[in-house]
Amino acid sequence: MRLGFAAGATLLVDAGQHAYNASVCRLAGMNFVVFMVAGEH
Repeated sequence: MRLGFAAGATLLVDAGQHAYNASVCRLAGMNFVVFMVAGEH
């Protein structure tokens, strides 16, 4: 029972980290695009 809980928690943390990384990358990409566009004008 405890092992299943640990595995589930690990998967949850892993999924959360992937989602966090994806959102951070998306945010950084958007900021980069805005910076590039603003820099050209």
